[in-house]
Amino acid sequence: MRELWKGPLCVVAREGIPLGEREAIRKEVEPTLDELGVYWLSSSTENRTSLVELEILADPGGQTQAMLDERHGQGIVLLIPVLEPVE
Repeated sequence: MRELWKGPLCVVAREGIPLGEREAIRKEVEPTLDELGVYWLSSSTENRTSLVELEILADPGGQTQAMLDERHGQGIVLLIPVLEPVE
């Protein structure tokens, strides 16, 4: 790194899934959401949290999140619905 950057440098070890694996999961999940009829707005492989984050329109009852937790492990894929049910 010092050959490329002479300024201050901070290296932090992170727990979690490596970026390449998160990218593979993201690429697998996006078509799955399309097949389920879940409208997704954006996706990212968040480095700060080591998650695959997908902003979706809605997940009534949390069924899609539960399916992704079962398939990929809890806390790996995070669905962020922009609409919440109103009672």
